[in-house]
Amino acid sequence: MFARLLLSTVLLSVVPAALAKPPAEWNFQDWKAAVAAAEKTKQPLFVLFGFEQCPYCEHLYRHGMDSAEVRKRYQAGAVLAYYDTRIPKPETQVTLPGGATMSHAEFIKRYRAYPTPSWLFMSPQGTVLKANRGSKSTDRDLLRDLDAALAASKK
Repeated sequence: MFARLLLSTVLLSVVPAALAKPPAEWNFQDWKAAVAAAEKTKQPLFVLFGFEQCPYCEHLYRHGMDSAEVRKRYQAGAVLAYYDTRIPKPETQVTLPGGATMSHAEFIKRYRAYPTPSWLFMSPQGTVLKANRGSKSTDRDLLRDLDAALAASKK
């Protein structure tokens, strides 16, 4: 009986650490703030789609986004937005760059946010520059995608 109680206590103490929140040091902005910043700075918008219980997101955060070099290059080259795909209210309206609106469900479907983690780079006008969906990517993959999106944004 004691062994079960001890095991339960240990497991419950570990579970919160396993919840996948985007890395705090990346300084992701919420959707509205990021769209406004991208429009103001004329930088591409990097949109990371995920949710807190996503094990593949956790893999990305620990094995792709853990590099200081990757983080610095992203922060210098793009406006960073995290979009939680599990917003509890499906009727939530999302305002796109340029002012058009759509429902949360339409947004997820249009930009194919599942499976998570997925991401895309979007111009300040709303054009998709590069996308990567459902990937357990490495730091090299992230840098390659950033370089491709920055090159596309200059065309």
